[in-house]
Amino acid sequence: MQGLRLIIERLSADRERRAAETFRFMEEQRIKKVLAPKQWEELRESLQKECKSLERQSDLSFLIETPDIDSLKITNAKSGRQASFAYNPDVPCISFKGYDDGGYFGFMVSADGISVQLFDVKRTVPTSVNEITLDVMQYLVRTRR
Repeated sequence: MQGLRLIIERLSADRERRAAETFRFMEEQRIKKVLAPKQWEELRESLQKECKSLERQSDLSFLIETPDIDSLKITNAKSGRQASFAYNPDVPCISFKGYDDGGYFGFMVSADGISVQLFDVKRTVPTSVNEITLDVMQYLVRTRR
């Protein structure tokens, strides 16, 4: 009888643990879906602002295409080098092509539980809009080898 009670207690504890994990996952998804669009917009604006700034300070020229609110394509007019980004609100994540051989950035709920961070899945570390902008612009202005 004691063995049966122990098995039942373990099953109940495991069920409670899985329910808590599921709740946490669902809550994190809800937070991401609410806050990720703002991060995406910050990245889009930062990249476009940096392109305009570089154009004013140098002889560089960029073609910026924004066919909809969930995409951005930047082309260096002189070299033809491109970087394109697409925000997927369902996941949410930002996929990219050109820059860094393509991939995607995910969103991670911060430890405070009230903000999200961009997460570079290739490097498995949080990253910032500023770091991504700097990396992308360096890629776009680099001369081909």
